[in-house]
Amino acid sequence: MVRMIGNEYLTEERDRKYYADHYTCCPPPLFIIIITLVELACFTYYTTSKGEVNPSGPVPTDSIFIYRPDKRLELWRFALYMFLHAGWLHLLFNLGVQVVVGLPLEMVHGSLRIAAVYMAGVLAGSLGTSVFDTDVYLVGASGGVYALLAAHLANVLLNYNNMEFGIVRLIGILVVGESYHIL
Repeated sequence: MVRMIGNEYLTEERDRKYYADHYTCCPPPLFIIIITLVELACFTYYTTSKGEVNPSGPVPTDSIFIYRPDKRLELWRFALYMFLHAGWLHLLFNLGVQVVVGLPLEMVHGSLRIAAVYMAGVLAGSLGTSVFDTDVYLVGASGGVYALLAAHLANVLLNYNNMEFGIVRLIGILVVGESYHIL
């Protein structure tokens, strides 16, 4: 297949090379690495201060970071709840998906764009919850992780013809998204 871009004809093979050339570690994908380390550090600090670690707790209901419906006027809670997690299983799944999906996206699209997508997901999660489910406390980076999954899905669908193993990537996103939804 040949298509025209500007005054130049590009073949499908050149398209693949063009897309693959955008994967770069220069500049390094710092946002996902930093946010992952900060979330891990917050979890470690909280669990060591409480002295208990288990798969589903302790839930940090007394933290100044947790999103609580009775504290809606404390605006930082709408974003900072992402640093807390309800147990090591919740933490590991969030961090695993965010690294596996976020790093490749950040290597192609850059830290600023991925940070914007991630934070938009976090804010959409807390704002949506504050409107539609007014009795729920929020912890975890799930809003940001769902935003990364949606961005990766869009990336695969838009660049499907330019990717190697596009169908494998598409199936992988659907499997990870469904298993993430189940947990």
